Amino acid sequence: MQLNDYTLIDRHGRPSVGSKVAVRTQFLNNGQYFDPFDVSACTIFARLANASPSSVLDPATQQIKTGLSLGPTGVVMNFGISGDPGLDALNPHNGESVGPLAPYVTSQNLPADEQEDHPWWPPYVPGNQASGIFRVSEGDYVCVLDGEVDLSGGYNLNYPYQNGVEVANSASAATEYIDVWTVKLFHDSEYQVFINNFTLYNDTFIALTEPLLLTTSNRLVNKHLNMGPNSTVQDLLITTELTVNNKNLTQSVKNLIQDYGIQNPDIDIWRVVEGTALPTNEVITTTKGNIRVTSDNTIVYPLSLTSSSVPGTYAVQVYYEFLNQKIQSQLMYFTVT
Repeated sequence: MQLNDYTLIDRHGRPSVGSKVAVRTQFLNNGQYFDPFDVSACTIFARLANASPSSVLDPATQQIKTGLSLGPTGVVMNFGISGDPGLDALNPHNGESVGPLAPYVTSQNLPADEQEDHPWWPPYVPGNQASGIFRVSEGDYVCVLDGEVDLSGGYNLNYPYQNGVEVANSASAATEYIDVWTVKLFHDSEYQVFINNFTLYNDTFIALTEPLLLTTSNRLVNKHLNMGPNSTVQDLLITTELTVNNKNLTQSVKNLIQDYGIQNPDIDIWRVVEGTALPTNEVITTTKGNIRVTSDNTIVYPLSLTSSSVPGTYAVQVYYEFLNQKIQSQLMYFTVT
């Protein structure tokens, strides 16, 4: 994925220990992407040292225990809140900051055409203290585990980085990790945790002696969408198949290459001229930040439909990058009724 023009490796894309890893999670409520009231922290633990949730969670509160050690058997990294709750109690992640990291850029002082990309959060810039949680789009949050720098974070679930306990990133081994997100869903809710996992690898380096021969194929899964009486959002699902055709590469190397994730997906949708298969000049506006990619390289785009949407046939085309190749799919078609 891209974050402020920096390329990150998604957690499902076989990230290496030394890469910029997108530790990303998405929140949904009643089938819709949803912004929690407060995303307090993302705390990283080694999974082998914490195979049971009871090793990191207090059984009474079901939140992260106090007094945990820092390092390989305890907290290996923490991504804290990006704003100062003391400045705005109703919106603790407003991007405002005090201390040595101030001032953060906020949506209020960005040009209008950039506010959508940074609606709440300061922009990500790689650095030793780039330990914030960033909002990509509604319900979609990411923190960057950057193995290229001597990264550190602030470990305190109630204060910004400079008021917390500093923890140096020790997620430096090729092993499995868990990321524990401490979240308050609503203003009157209690804090609760969501636990995911990811793996860092050290076998992602490959040396090739010939050009990579790659074949790609995309398929639109849902061919028919229905308009409801009210505004609805229906996901377009486009699968991606990657095939390495070099005869001199072993199957294990081919499998490793095909496990890499696609990057920088984009999508165009047109209404088709009635009675033909040709797209019109009428392009449906798409938002790049809303595009998601699953671990098997399926592209997911939430398409908004309303009672005023025009029934008929539509063409969709996706664009993405794989290694150094820029790939454009064939036109694929679906109908709206």
